[in-house]
Amino acid sequence: ISHELCTPLTGLQSGLSNLLAGVAGRPGRRVRHYLEAMDGDCRRLAGLVHDLVDMAKLQAGSMPLQRCVFDVVPLVVEAHGRAAEAATCKGLQFQITPDSEMRAVYADPQRIGQVLDKLIANAIRFTPPGGRVSIRTQRLGESVFVEVEDSGIGIDAAQRPHIFGTFY
Repeated sequence: ISHELCTPLTGLQSGLSNLLAGVAGRPGRRVRHYLEAMDGDCRRLAGLVHDLVDMAKLQAGSMPLQRCVFDVVPLVVEAHGRAAEAATCKGLQFQITPDSEMRAVYADPQRIGQVLDKLIANAIRFTPPGGRVSIRTQRLGESVFVEVEDSGIGIDAAQRPHIFGTFY
């Protein structure tokens, strides 16, 4: 299924990229606006397809993990940096509070970064302008915690038991 979705999506992305680059002539401002919106939608759709593939790998127990020892704080700082523009454009207070007592962890930094990016993106998406998104790292005993908190709408109490269900 992912192949069947990726093939036409790749063609759409390639065509849009070419149009935006002016291969068929320089698009006017209005046309460029529509092309950029379409390009953004294609990128989001491609991200969803990749998420579905990752979900299938997780469920099958075949998700490759590249574990190593690394410091969590730089990973969190990088994630904060990637999302800073989106938070600023929305008028959000976006802060990071790293724990100076942090220690190295043994995990897959790419997968941890992926989860962190999703949590931050959701926090930004569901927090109204003027709100707050904060990221905190904390060491408690032998455990390391990374917390993303926002002043957004939250998740309805009736929906909470289902949020980690497949495709919910």
